[in-house]
Amino acid sequence: MEKYTEQEYLYIRGYLITDNRGERPFNVHSHWREFEFGTDSEFVIYFDPKNQIEYLCVDQIYILLMGTFMNTETGCMDKEVLINEMFGCLEYGEKEFFDYVNILGGRHIIVFSRNGETKLITDCTAMRSTYYYTREGTCYVSSHYNMIHDIVQTEEHPFFETYRKYKKTRYICVSLPGDMTPWQDIRLLIPNHYLVLKNNSIKRFF
Repeated sequence: MEKYTEQEYLYIRGYLITDNRGERPFNVHSHWREFEFGTDSEFVIYFDPKNQIEYLCVDQIYILLMGTFMNTETGCMDKEVLINEMFGCLEYGEKEFFDYVNILGGRHIIVFSRNGETKLITDCTAMRSTYYYTREGTCYVSSHYNMIHDIVQTEEHPFFETYRKYKKTRYICVSLPGDMTPWQDIRLLIPNHYLVLKNNSIKRFF
């Protein structure tokens, strides 16, 4: 059985995606793997080896998968088969791609690009938590909002302290409404929305 130190349990099964391909971020554990992707390797994903990724790139189209997947119509859970089926749909267009994604179960993220714009989506209920930095300039997407905050050191959201002191949530775990996190400029990617990695904007697709 693989053993972790107490520090290594921080951000366990986590990941970080960025277009800053310089020095490895200080809060990325040394045992995490690193994988560059994109038509010109413009992005890098750091990830706990407890995660597994699948990647397919041909010309200007690519797809990266992380997590668990199941085609609910066929029962197939083989990511190599599924990514090839997804790729065939994406070659036709995003409508066909999203129609295919609609039949997928699991807990995962999908990064895909067609016509030069890279987007990220989660599973249909966003069980695979995904947080992103909202300011334009540098892309940071992670499984943990504090992993992004470690790097960008954004201010605490002004609403967070008020909400934390609210009498009905004082003694229970604080779960913020909507896409909020405790930090300004760091948001949760909510279901049925995609994130454009180059400008950190979101758009609803279902």
